[in-house]
Amino acid sequence: PHHAEFFGVVDYRERELARLGVRVETGRPAGPDDVARFAPDVVLVATGSRPDRSGFQPALGAAVEVAEGAEDHVLAAADVVAGASVPAGDVVLLDGEGHRKSLGTAELLAASGRVVTVVSADALVGSELEWAAARTGYLERLADLGARLRAGTVVVRYDGERVLVRSLYDGCEDEVVAGALVLATPHVAEDSLLEALDYEGIEAIAIGDARAPRMLDAAVNDGFRVAFDL
Repeated sequence: PHHAEFFGVVDYRERELARLGVRVETGRPAGPDDVARFAPDVVLVATGSRPDRSGFQPALGAAVEVAEGAEDHVLAAADVVAGASVPAGDVVLLDGEGHRKSLGTAELLAASGRVVTVVSADALVGSELEWAAARTGYLERLADLGARLRAGTVVVRYDGERVLVRSLYDGCEDEVVAGALVLATPHVAEDSLLEALDYEGIEAIAIGDARAPRMLDAAVNDGFRVAFDL
């Protein structure tokens, strides 16, 4: 919800590519053999990133311990946004970035009728949105939807029915009943093509999330920087 304006970035790029005569091919594989057929001097790899499904939390120094048989009850925020089926019941969402991915996914779930508890190790849930003056709007909407916020807290264990959480301030633990655990945590680079091209002796440069998962402006800057240097 409330993210439609971001598609303007994509629309603008598509218009510029068309104006500049850049050929765009979609719906086809891009393995090392496919890339080699173009006989490129250099390949810019912008293959993005994928969710880290471990639920690793720096404040905890460990990943979420998921009981055997509970794996199907653990989803990434990207799965939820893409329309994946979320197991019935309340939802605990682990806010590992403090950004739109966390609060936006929580709002999407709460708006669908789920009771959502957002857990963050930071002192503020959605802490990275404070500078963008967007945090207050998210919190107001989440409050209207009945979402619960738990800052200064980490997720320790999940058995498919209950999430064990621990306060970072006093070490106290308690359980939150949940049919699903959603991980809104940092992604990892999808750089397998980069490694494959390097193995084949084809010069390749990673840009955007394929270099390191970050925000949109960093991805755009990567592309500009590399293109300028070529």
